[in-house]
Amino acid sequence: MLSQIRRIYHRYRAAFFALRRAKLVWRRPTRSKVLIYDRGFDTDILFEYIEQSKSSTLCIRGEEFNVPVLLLSAFSMERYINIFINLAKPDFVVTFLDNSEYFYRLKNKHTDITFIFLQNGLRTKFNDVFETLDTSKHNYKVDYMLTFNHDIGNEYCKFIQGKTIPVGSVRNNLLSSKQSQDLDQGVLYVSAFKPYADKASEHWATIKGKSIQWKVVFEAEKLLVEYLSRYCADNNKKLTILARNKKEVSLEYDFYQLSVYKGCKWIFVPNSGKAFSYNVISNAKFIAGVDSTLLFESFGIGKRVAFFTCRGETVGADIGQFGWPCKFEDHGPFWSNQLNKYELYRVMDYIMSVGDVEWEEVHRKYSPHIMNYDPGNKKLISLFRDLKIPIRANV
Repeated sequence: MLSQIRRIYHRYRAAFFALRRAKLVWRRPTRSKVLIYDRGFDTDILFEYIEQSKSSTLCIRGEEFNVPVLLLSAFSMERYINIFINLAKPDFVVTFLDNSEYFYRLKNKHTDITFIFLQNGLRTKFNDVFETLDTSKHNYKVDYMLTFNHDIGNEYCKFIQGKTIPVGSVRNNLLSSKQSQDLDQGVLYVSAFKPYADKASEHWATIKGKSIQWKVVFEAEKLLVEYLSRYCADNNKKLTILARNKKEVSLEYDFYQLSVYKGCKWIFVPNSGKAFSYNVISNAKFIAGVDSTLLFESFGIGKRVAFFTCRGETVGADIGQFGWPCKFEDHGPFWSNQLNKYELYRVMDYIMSVGDVEWEEVHRKYSPHIMNYDPGNKKLISLFRDLKIPIRANV
C-alpha cells in the first residue's frame, strides 16, 4: 500500500513540474486523417508531402499537453497517448521515432489504424533500441518500416511485424547528388562528439558484461582527429571540423583542439542545425568521420567518404563495425574498423585519388547496404498515394 502511494505521489509530482513548462491545450483532440506521433526530429518534412489541414500532432516530450486528455489519463503517459489516439480517430499514425519501443506496441491496441515509422538515425547493436528489443517479450507490430537500407530493415523484422521499405534518409533525399565543380578540396571531418565533462567517469553502457565509461566512448574521435590532422599536414590539405552540437560549442572546440596536430591548418565550424550541416556537406569533396548519421547520408548522395568505425576498438568491445548489420570485412577501400596511421593513410589516399568512374561503381555496389538515396522521396510519395494518405496538391 505504501509503495503504491509513493508511485502515485511521484507521478503527480512529475506531472506538476512538466505542466509548468508545457503549452496547455484546452480543447479535446479533433478528428484527423493523419496523426503525427511526436513533434521532434524531422516532423517538418512530413508536411512537405502530407496535407497539414487533415493532420494533427501528438506531443510526447512534455512540450504540450491536451488538458482534457491529461485529466482522463490520470497523468499516466501511456494512457494519455492511447486516449489521444482514440479521440483523434486517425486512419494513419506516422512517426520518425523508429527507436520508440512503445510505438511498436500501439498497433496491438489500435488494430484498425495504419502505423508507419521512418528511420531518423543510425542504429547500433548495443546501447540502442536493438538491445532493448533483443531482451523484450512484447509482441511488436507496425504496418510499414521505412528504413535507411535493406539490411537494417531485415534487422527490424527480427523483432517487429511489418513491411519494410528501404527509402534512405527522407531529409537527405531532398539533397541533390550533382557535384559542383567548385568543391572545397580540403578534408571535412564530421563530428559525433557529445559533451560529457560532468559525467566522464560515469557508466555509459554495459556491453557483454563490460562496463564502459563516458570518457572512453569518444576516444575514437580524439585518435581519428590526431591521425587525420597529421595526414592533412603531410598532404597540404586544410582540415575543417564540423561540430555536432549547437550548444556547448566551446566544450567541443576544446575537445578537438587538444588532438589537432600543430602543423595542420584547420578551422572549427559551429553547427547551427541540420540545414546548415547539409549545406556544408554539399560543398565538401572529401569527408571523414567515425559513425555519425550525417556521414552515412553523405555517402548516400555519392560523396567521397572515409569511414573509420573504430569505436569498438577504442572501448574494447565488439561494437560499431562498419555497415552493421551487414557483415563487411574489417578493412575495405573506403573504410576501416581499426585505426592506426597506416590504415588512415590508406583509406584517405583512396578516396582522394580514385577516379570518378571507379568511385561511382563502388558507390553503386555499397550504397544499398549503407544508405539508399531516393531523390525527391519518390518511394515515400508513392506509398502515401497508394495508402490514400492526403497529399498536398503541389506534390
